Amino acid sequence: MIFNKARISIFMILLILVGGALLFFKGRTNLHLIAHSGGQGPFPSNSLNAVKESVKQGIRYVEVDVRKGADSRLRLSHGPLTESLESEKADLLSDLCRYAKEEAALEMVFWDIKESSLFEEVQQEARREGCIEKSSFFVGSEYGRTSLSQQLQFLQKQGGHPALNIEQYWKNREMLMKTKQEVFVFLFPWEFDRMDQPGELVKYITLCEYAKDLSDCLKRAKKQKLWGLSCNNCSEMRKRLEDLEI
Repeated sequence: MIFNKARISIFMILLILVGGALLFFKGRTNLHLIAHSGGQGPFPSNSLNAVKESVKQGIRYVEVDVRKGADSRLRLSHGPLTESLESEKADLLSDLCRYAKEEAALEMVFWDIKESSLFEEVQQEARREGCIEKSSFFVGSEYGRTSLSQQLQFLQKQGGHPALNIEQYWKNREMLMKTKQEVFVFLFPWEFDRMDQPGELVKYITLCEYAKDLSDCLKRAKKQKLWGLSCNNCSEMRKRLEDLEI
């Protein structure tokens, strides 16, 4: 009798645990959220504090813009940094890189290099500061005399993951397949039909906030097995995903 009661108690505990796990994962999504410009919140965009706030909110991936400051140092900024005072207000790339290296919860930084001539310099600083393994670099059509394919080859040798738009992906697909590089492909909602087959090496990220119908875009992103969503307000995006049970 006691044995049977013990078995029933164990069964009930397991049932509660399984039910709790199902409720927990029901609200979770396989789509990774990427905080655009470090995240939208109480802090300025493209700032170290904005990134830290995003990480506190459970965001594991961020995108930031990079430019060279008036002091010739690499800084986080969307617009040009021509004035010394303006430049000094922008956080240093090296500070974010060191934070990324030390913060286990931050899994990837996407560096959007606004001045294409800085491509190698940004990559080398990320390597020097120890965050290269957590870095993905947007490659440009060209910088100086170096082609996009040469930039991809540079990343393959020196480290870091390439981030491309869908047009760049198709132009360089053959080379990417040969080198077996992991590549992140950003596309707009109206470009879904241009997708290649997603896989371990090709990870698609879309910007559903640009879609006419946000809910439809999110449902399509899940159906077509996209890897992630870039979002200005990731808290709101997460809530929308939960409401749609995605």
